Amino acid sequence: ANRRPDELHRLRKILRIGSPAETAPEGGLKITNIAYTGAIWQFTEKPQDDGSILLLAHAKNPDGTIPNGKYEEQVVLTTNHPNKPTITLTFLTAIDPNAGGEGSTDPWAGLR
Repeated sequence: ANRRPDELHRLRKILRIGSPAETAPEGGLKITNIAYTGAIWQFTEKPQDDGSILLLAHAKNPDGTIPNGKYEEQVVLTTNHPNKPTITLTFLTAIDPNAGGEGSTDPWAGLR
């Protein structure tokens, strides 16, 4: 995500977590815990009709401020899937007043 410090309300990521029906745990795939200690994000789960889960990430404090800089944060999902009980995600976030424009210092611009 590449947003200005005063636009935290615009931070959004959507991830789909799923498992093929033949390997899904009995009762369906579930996220049983989300471990995250960072200051930027919070998470909401939305189960889908196809058995997958949308994990919505949005600003923990949309009206707050985060110091300019680059943030590399880990999010660890615990699931009820016997073959994939944990999923570790890395969120790369640049808070930059020139996001998306001239003079941007976004260190991950080339990765998007």
